[in-house]
Amino acid sequence: MSQPENERRQEFLISMYNQTWNNINRHINVIWQPIGVLIAALGLLSFGEKNIINFDVATALIILFCGWFIAHVYDSSHWFNRNLIIITNIEKQFLNDRDEKEIHYFFKKPFPEKEMMITHFRLQRMLGQGIIIVVLFYHFITRFDNVNTPLTLGSLLIFLPYLTLIGVLNYLKTHIDSINSKYQELIKKSPGKESE
Repeated sequence: MSQPENERRQEFLISMYNQTWNNINRHINVIWQPIGVLIAALGLLSFGEKNIINFDVATALIILFCGWFIAHVYDSSHWFNRNLIIITNIEKQFLNDRDEKEIHYFFKKPFPEKEMMITHFRLQRMLGQGIIIVVLFYHFITRFDNVNTPLTLGSLLIFLPYLTLIGVLNYLKTHIDSINSKYQELIKKSPGKESE
């Protein structure tokens, strides 16, 4: 490779490296998501308590919002991991065995077999899961206090939050499986440059 080509390649890789870090920061700094989920959950719960909307429907919507939020947490985690692999592969273009001690050793570590989630994303996921558990528990003790109520079409709404939970869990499983498959494909097809 000629000197100008090599310089252009280095310039391109450094630019790509910086942009990839910007992508990582964007996915980490979306702190508004948990706040938005909390506000939506509290608002819907309040509407349900005041009978502005049906309490069962409000509970189902909270579960849906939390499922949406958890799916975004997994998606952000995937983009974080994807960009980290790209960054590591770019670092392998510039760093050598000596840099393992002089700079950092992460660029030489093999990628984990399964996509990992950093603490920041695990905490956000825990918030979404916690809201679902608390809201379902509250719904259960509030609505199932009188099991002698005859079943009518309207009374069947009592099961809507639990059916919504089943749908959310099914979607999340499919979403997570897809993310793990994409991660596996990336580490298989782009293992990065061999150490020198």
